[in-house]
Amino acid sequence: MAARSPHGRGVAVGVASMLALVLVWILLSPNVITVREVLVFVLVGLGAGAVCGAAGAAVGRDRRVSGTVVVAGIVLGEAVYGTVVVGGPHWFVEAALAGILVPACCRTAATRVRAGLGAAAVAGALFGAYWAYDAVLTT
Repeated sequence: MAARSPHGRGVAVGVASMLALVLVWILLSPNVITVREVLVFVLVGLGAGAVCGAAGAAVGRDRRVSGTVVVAGIVLGEAVYGTVVVGGPHWFVEAALAGILVPACCRTAATRVRAGLGAAAVAGALFGAYWAYDAVLTT
């Protein structure tokens, strides 16, 4: 029954997309991939895919601001983590995309401010999650 709702379909599409991403990574990676890496990527892919899919469905439906906060926050958090820890210019493009999501998805100035602040809070919270994720993969 839940898979028939827009949010349920969003979760299913998000999970399928993330697992497809992991499969492509496994098939095309030039490096040797360990079983541990595959397990971590699959588990994170299941969780992240569900969250991203539900948030994406919310943006297109009745929870536009909440969905925008989650999606923009995830992207911004990754961009900040990448800029601070990983390095490289492509993270600035990702940060710009996160900044574009808020005005593109929110109609009024008040909702844009709320969504921007919410996205920044999500990004800050996820910075620690990305750090922990990297620590799991590199230990």
